[in-house]
Amino acid sequence: QAVTLNDRAYFFQRDYKPLYYTNESTADEFKSIDQHADYDGTAPEANIVMSAFGRLFAADTVSNKTTVYFSDLLNGAKWGSGSAGSINIAGVLPKGSDVITGLAEHNGRLIVFCRNNIIIYADQDSFQASFDVNTLRLVEVISGVGCIGRDTIQNIGDDILFLSSTGLRSLGRTIQEKSQPLSDISKNIRDVFLDVVNAENNPEDIKSVYNPDNAFYLLHFPTSSLEYIFDTRGSLEDASLRATTWTGLTHKNYTYDSTSKTLYLAQTDGVAKYYGFKDNGSSYNLEYYTNHFDLSLANKIKILKRVACTVIGSSKQTFSIKVGFEYTSNYFTFPFTTKDVPVSQYGISEYGSNGLRDPADATSGVSEYTGGISLDRIDSSVQGAGDIIQIGVEAEINGAQLSVQKLDLYGKEGRIL
Repeated sequence: QAVTLNDRAYFFQRDYKPLYYTNESTADEFKSIDQHADYDGTAPEANIVMSAFGRLFAADTVSNKTTVYFSDLLNGAKWGSGSAGSINIAGVLPKGSDVITGLAEHNGRLIVFCRNNIIIYADQDSFQASFDVNTLRLVEVISGVGCIGRDTIQNIGDDILFLSSTGLRSLGRTIQEKSQPLSDISKNIRDVFLDVVNAENNPEDIKSVYNPDNAFYLLHFPTSSLEYIFDTRGSLEDASLRATTWTGLTHKNYTYDSTSKTLYLAQTDGVAKYYGFKDNGSSYNLEYYTNHFDLSLANKIKILKRVACTVIGSSKQTFSIKVGFEYTSNYFTFPFTTKDVPVSQYGISEYGSNGLRDPADATSGVSEYTGGISLDRIDSSVQGAGDIIQIGVEAEINGAQLSVQKLDLYGKEGRIL
């Protein structure tokens, strides 16, 4: 795990001496932390490290799973002098032993995640200008819920998301509701989601990333070659998050670069970038299906007459509406196409190119005012009848976006015979 502090990068790994990197000299290289000019004490050979409050915090060594070590202020190489020190959480665990699985900072508080507990520390004056480790006090111990994977912890701005043994949770709601095991934000997909979680032999292999530009939290499960994507724009009525999946992917890790606002994905043969509407140059399939529902008319036949779909998509984007009945996988299929929107240009070297044109670049100075994006509502006659209904949308995404905003069903009640 890598962090930065005071213009230096530090790299920690369990049972290995930490490394540091600086580009102050012409010979840029990684060095052992004991070669640092300010090195003092013994830096923990830890699996977990966090940079917060002007210090490095580290935990989870081979021999000690219950102690959080912290460095001197603004110096990640000093571990034995100044204000460096440690916190042993063993004495505050309410139910026997536990192990530290992650660290986080939120609202000026130090969050220590264990496998079955969450421990929160703050200094004596939470509103002062700095975080004083000399006046740390225990704020709260949340028992019965914890984090199972270090790399599933993500700060999403106003909250922290993490993966527990009972599902995906938010720190804010966990603090409010304590240890109610079923109040997780993945509960609308709880059964299938936990099957994927439990299929991982080593929870440390589960990775995550938060993309603030697209407002999603991603969880990667290597055993299943599966990513779960949770939409953080807003919660559903039951306070859970909308979720979708990416299948068949073999990425190893993820990082978001806030400077370039780019999400990078590590692969065995290089680094990929998340952008556009293709999968490594190829098209891919979008599939969305509702749950099975009876329109609150459990004892009556529903006869569908029309289906309307409101979508945001590119010009002349094709997609299909699927209608199924009685839990079967045999669907009626109805093709749709968005309206034709012409792509217009605002002008050559007028809109945003400062009047300059590079002769070697045929595209420079050409600014597009619209990309031909269509907001369209299409409705069509459909057929079929049954007690239970399911609606689906399928489309091939090939370089252009498609967003389903609304589905409307029009039908009538049938008689009961």
